[in-house]
Amino acid sequence: MIISGIYKIEDVETGNCYIGSANKKNGIRKRLSNHKSNFKYDRHNYPELQEAYNQNPDRIKYEILEVVDDDDLLADAEREWVRHFNIVEGFNVLNKNQDKFVRHTVTDTSKMSDAQKGSGNGNCRLSAEQVLTIRNIYTTGEFKVTQIADMFGISIAHVSNILSGKRWDSLK
Repeated sequence: MIISGIYKIEDVETGNCYIGSANKKNGIRKRLSNHKSNFKYDRHNYPELQEAYNQNPDRIKYEILEVVDDDDLLADAEREWVRHFNIVEGFNVLNKNQDKFVRHTVTDTSKMSDAQKGSGNGNCRLSAEQVLTIRNIYTTGEFKVTQIADMFGISIAHVSNILSGKRWDSLK
């Protein structure tokens, strides 16, 4: 189930926090997953939170503040939560452009999708050359899928998905 609404990412030691929102299309779970990935690969937009994560990942706390079912109300709800944490709670809210809660809707996502394929994907473990090598090795018949998985340090399922075209299908 996709939950849309307002969430908070907080450095529990300093009180620095980021207030964000997620619509019904992506949901809070996906947005938090993106933040966690950015922390992991040292590319989060907020250096204060990134530094805290680098020192100790347990310093970062994730919290859903409010479920908002109507996407049209997200910007107002986010603005209110930022105001609340700035004034009432006394947190140091790090949100850039707090007064500009403008959401841009992207209609053509084809370029975004292409950018995430293959080695452009942040979770990618193989290069295009390695994928081609896997396919070539398998076609020779000399190695089993399990042996190929061991050679490249990936799971048997991942090798199978590459060979069947479920993964890296963009690479011909």
